[in-house]
Amino acid sequence: MKILCTADLHLGNFSKKIPEKYNIEDFTAEKAWYDIIDIASQNNYDAILICGDILDEDTSTFTSRQILNNGFEKLKDKNIEVVMIPGNHDKSRLSDLLSNTPYSFVHLIGCGCKWQRFDLNGLSIYGFGLDDDLKTNPFKRKLKNEDNKEIKLKIEDDKYIIMIHGDYNANEKDNKYGPFKDSLNGDVINNSIITLIGHTHKKEEKDKYVSLGSPQAFDFGEKGEHGFWTLELDEKLDKVNFCFESFSKVYYELVDADVSDFSDEHSLSSILNENLECKHSLNLYKVNLIGNLSKEKHDKIREEMEENQSAVNGYVAEDVYVSEFIDNIEGVYNLGEMAKQPNAIGVVAEMILSIDDGTFIEKYGDSFVKYKEQSEEYTEPARNGYYDYLDDEELLKFIRKSLIDILPGESDKNE
Repeated sequence: MKILCTADLHLGNFSKKIPEKYNIEDFTAEKAWYDIIDIASQNNYDAILICGDILDEDTSTFTSRQILNNGFEKLKDKNIEVVMIPGNHDKSRLSDLLSNTPYSFVHLIGCGCKWQRFDLNGLSIYGFGLDDDLKTNPFKRKLKNEDNKEIKLKIEDDKYIIMIHGDYNANEKDNKYGPFKDSLNGDVINNSIITLIGHTHKKEEKDKYVSLGSPQAFDFGEKGEHGFWTLELDEKLDKVNFCFESFSKVYYELVDADVSDFSDEHSLSSILNENLECKHSLNLYKVNLIGNLSKEKHDKIREEMEENQSAVNGYVAEDVYVSEFIDNIEGVYNLGEMAKQPNAIGVVAEMILSIDDGTFIEKYGDSFVKYKEQSEEYTEPARNGYYDYLDDEELLKFIRKSLIDILPGESDKNE
């Protein structure tokens, strides 16, 4: 059996910051949906499993129905089963859209934040969707049997797959997106062939569970590779292959570019070409400029940044673009000498040096934890539901920049 696994299609959405020379229709979730169906049809897949957020909450019901049905039409007579669970973007609209579907090969399970089971040619599929707010662990909730009666989630099948939508990094407290972190090492997941998780848009594979990620990247919050997964089972339903297939036509990434050796001979353009790769048909970068420069060279590089940005969306090379520059260039400081000063400047310089040599958390751990708890830069993205909120490494970079800003002005620097 060959199964295509995906999640978070967000039909109606599209990739952002696409340069004008490209056809935006090639970077829509609708196009990705049709392409995935074509791949399944042309490569002898037996089923497509979709772990929630098939629709986008900003897409009208009429448009959603049209896109879904256009895709299903392409699957008629292909002997491919489609099994879906709802996500937090789908709400009840998905079940409403599919309530009278003429496509007998389309199956929606896990509605109403309840477990449901589907038999896929002898393989049990257990699904738990997220079409309502949820603040309790899904693995502590009920399973609906064939008679629509609730029974305790106790799986006795030898071979089964779990489909679930939610935040697998979250604990139960104050989280409405299906917190089940403390169940990741439980028997239900460990005894499964594989547990497929949707919601985070970021791919991550563990031993018995995988965050599928989204097939199409939509913005810089979805950096790196995006695609779908292929699961192959033998006649005994044993897993023989499970692999990621790169799919997204656009690649978003944030890269550091050290401009310390910037000069007339080594321009910003040449530095960018050394750091930016052409990995997909379209590559969009945010470039974090780092390094130490004198004020004169810093002014020159700013001019080149403006010239580059005024070009067609910051064109660097064919199919490689800079969407944004982040200026983290520092003045030329002698931090070692500054750290010797018995004053506030010395303390700040010592803290910067400790970040550079990796001892900051060891020396200033209590302050670091307090900063994480109180900093808007760290907590605001999490509160607003962004999935790529600052990790410790990114937060240290932010703290370092903040400390650099405290140091004396240009006239006091050692150049």
